[in-house]
Amino acid sequence: MALPLLEKARFFLTLRGAQGGMWSREPLAIAPSHARGDEVRYTRSHESVWEKAILEAAAVLWGRRTHQARGGAFTLRVEYRLHREAPLLTWKMHITAAKPQQRLRVERLTLLRVGPPRPVRPRGRGDFFPTRFRLFKLRRSPQTQSAYYNLTQRFGSLRLHALDVLPFEVDEPSAEAWERLRAWWPAFQPAHGVVLRAEGAEASLLLAVGQTPFAAQWSVQANTTPLAPGLTLHLQPQGEPVFLNAEFHFPPMVLAWL
Repeated sequence: MALPLLEKARFFLTLRGAQGGMWSREPLAIAPSHARGDEVRYTRSHESVWEKAILEAAAVLWGRRTHQARGGAFTLRVEYRLHREAPLLTWKMHITAAKPQQRLRVERLTLLRVGPPRPVRPRGRGDFFPTRFRLFKLRRSPQTQSAYYNLTQRFGSLRLHALDVLPFEVDEPSAEAWERLRAWWPAFQPAHGVVLRAEGAEASLLLAVGQTPFAAQWSVQANTTPLAPGLTLHLQPQGEPVFLNAEFHFPPMVLAWL
């Protein structure tokens, strides 16, 4: 379909914890925990024209520099809804604290991240680390039997050739795009959005975020390089500090095919 595809999209919350009257230097995140044998709970239901799926999992505070658990007990709940008639997919994350936590300040909401957060540049013919983000095909059939090659070795007689990645553009939504979204879902109140479009294609993808109860700065980071394309959407609280209390709601997100 001459459209960018969002594969392995993720979203998370960056926090700071208070220690002895000062904020910790290490940024924290809330990550699912399987230490106690907890598994992700999945439920599915239907309501009017929406098909709904809910994922729930126990979570803990996680140090983003030390990559270690920092205590705490939370429940992550993500609700996905797929429209049966309009090409819409919406999702929203909800965080619940199971018991009183340390004082946590919200630093940033990463609403969407696909691909690497920064551009990846090749450092030479022997640098195969960018290959984890690319697709390859064989130029000719292998002459030897199966063999294992790690990222630091050449690929022998396989002659792997990188496929071209679909170039795409990132634009602001037009008035027509917002009108189309309102016609499909009148109850949704968008605050920000971005449009992904392949070069020369008429169709596009609209990513929209709903209203937040606090003032926040919207930012878009796009890597349109064919080597390792990526997209990151941020919301950073402005003005009064925002703290993680017993409950915290992410703003709703919508993906629409225009």
